[in-house]
Amino acid sequence: CFDFNKNLNIIVTGSTDHTVRLWNPYVESKPTALLKGHQTSILDVAIHESAGQIFSYSMDVVLKVYDIKEHTCLQTVILKFPRGSRVPDHGPFVLHIQKKVRSALIVCSNDCMAELRMGHRSQNNTVKAVQSHRKPISCCVYAPQTHQMMTGCEEP
Repeated sequence: CFDFNKNLNIIVTGSTDHTVRLWNPYVESKPTALLKGHQTSILDVAIHESAGQIFSYSMDVVLKVYDIKEHTCLQTVILKFPRGSRVPDHGPFVLHIQKKVRSALIVCSNDCMAELRMGHRSQNNTVKAVQSHRKPISCCVYAPQTHQMMTGCEEP
């Protein structure tokens, strides 16, 4: 998985060796930084330009927030999705940064979505998981014109 930001001039990659790498797009020989800390394969990464942060999400349902300049882990969040201890199945695009209306990070699996609001910590630091469908989600689309996320599932 990867993300690219032209303004910051960085590419961020995540891999099966549990490492997030920062790259200069003009230097292919080696990464500019290695960000360690995940225990399983990384499923998705996202750059939050205005916050100067990188989000990475791994197969064991762990989200990490890294500082782009300092190359340090700022926060680790273990997500708790409904349906007990089962690890959710994920599609190809797990993370989405919602910048309009309210600043949030959307984490998607096939049958659940979690919204993590950014900018202010809640009193009890909880993560709100939203169950929107009884069957696995089969598609997910963001409409920038209306600032809405739409999902569809396999149920009739």
